[in-house]
Amino acid sequence: MTLLLAIILSIQSQALAALSNVDKATYTQKNYLTNPGFESGTSAWTTTGGSKGVANLAAVVASGTFSGYWDPSAANQKMLPALLTGTAATEGKQGVFSCSFMTLSAPGQYTIQSSLSGGGYTTLATFSVEANYARASGFVQMPNAGDTLQFAINATGSDEPQIFIDDCFLGLAEEANPSYLASNKGSLLVGGAQIVSGQSSNFLQELLVGTDGYYLAANSSDPFGLTWTAFPTVPPLTQIGGLKWIEGVNAPTPAQEALSEVYIFDAALAQQITATFKVPNGYQSGNQIFLKLPVYSASTSGDLLFRTQSTLIRPDTDPYSSTTNQRTSTNSAITMSGSNDNKPLIVTFDLSSNVGAINGADISPNDIILIRLYRDTDTSTASARAMVQASEVTF
Repeated sequence: MTLLLAIILSIQSQALAALSNVDKATYTQKNYLTNPGFESGTSAWTTTGGSKGVANLAAVVASGTFSGYWDPSAANQKMLPALLTGTAATEGKQGVFSCSFMTLSAPGQYTIQSSLSGGGYTTLATFSVEANYARASGFVQMPNAGDTLQFAINATGSDEPQIFIDDCFLGLAEEANPSYLASNKGSLLVGGAQIVSGQSSNFLQELLVGTDGYYLAANSSDPFGLTWTAFPTVPPLTQIGGLKWIEGVNAPTPAQEALSEVYIFDAALAQQITATFKVPNGYQSGNQIFLKLPVYSASTSGDLLFRTQSTLIRPDTDPYSSTTNQRTSTNSAITMSGSNDNKPLIVTFDLSSNVGAINGADISPNDIILIRLYRDTDTSTASARAMVQASEVTF
């Protein structure tokens, strides 16, 4: 049954893609909603709060002459279509509630919910409303004969924007226009096996995929045989190794020791080297950023203190030479002894605050961070080596 349904959906999707716009308008499906496109004002639609109405400006109408609008005034307020009463035709079937949404304000977050026979609401889908119309859909088991099912568009926060709503649909998933089976429908072409008679073995199948990163996948354990499933995500980059260090004014002496490139920092000279890196695209804002660097010294007494000064350069915001947003690391000095002399000791430098900021300026993906590594005032009189090839930035 699951494979058959997947084949039916695939055939529907291909068939619909081949239709003209006129043909698409005649695509047969039973819409259980009254006034689904707000062409009769707000008839059959109610709210638990906020203001509602209709608009006829072309910029906010997806199709037809009118769209509905709703401006919630508090979190968890709802806009409700007419109550659906189950019949023999709906019993045991999978249903879909789907609308197109947009806003003229800043993006907001809403959910589609349902309540069976007056019970509590269950969230079926969470979606973002943005400046262009996009469809959001929620799936649920349709009510048995005599039971009721109430759908709701729910405002998740207390300051969600006014939204425009059009082209709503409530019906059986097996009868629905395939575009209603996806949340913010997009297209994904993937190589597939031969699942439709007459197609070649490298047939490219168009799957119904939401821009929210979910797609419809066969699931034999689901009562409907289909489940919204998230695409596997690539873990964000959490470290950068092999920084290129540059010698500038008052630089330490470069050397090679035991096949490793090092810089020799002498005591009391405040010698320094610099490096630059770009914050990766996958950086999660708010994460603290560290530099980890092995150092060693022949000293058996006193303390050894390296520090960093990090400078934040924000593209399109800061000049390349800006020193406005800087931070000095807070790491402690290393106490040298006969047990750790000439042994690499990992020093962790906090390049940002614990909330991912430098001098109060938040770090974002693609920002540039300059690092100045220097030997600070300490009590060891021996030179110390920094193993720069083993330096690593972590996020």
